[in-house]
Amino acid sequence: KMFAGMAGARQKTEGLPADAIAVLDAMLSKDGEVVPFHEPIVVVQGSNVKDWLKELERNMKDTLALLLERAVGEDSSSEFSPTDANKDSFVEWATKFPAQIMILATQINWSMGVD
Repeated sequence: KMFAGMAGARQKTEGLPADAIAVLDAMLSKDGEVVPFHEPIVVVQGSNVKDWLKELERNMKDTLALLLERAVGEDSSSEFSPTDANKDSFVEWATKFPAQIMILATQINWSMGVD
């Protein structure tokens, strides 16, 4: 496997820009999560496979970094107690992001809060 944790990419083949043969707009995990790219990848006729795979890798990293930054900024789980009525907002936050990003954001915020 070339990209660990990525089972495939969602592609559009209709309504494409001129010369495009596909547009990759999301990465798919083996667990069924769909993570939309922050910027779609346009594969054009005659393009070098190596070039669009590099773009896929860059876009994957950039998308996950942006999602992590947002998740860390929006995470308020350290403010909740297990019996707090606000746990619904934690569940809402947790389901807003891919599992890997949600777990990492929680760990980052927990580490930042430890003295």
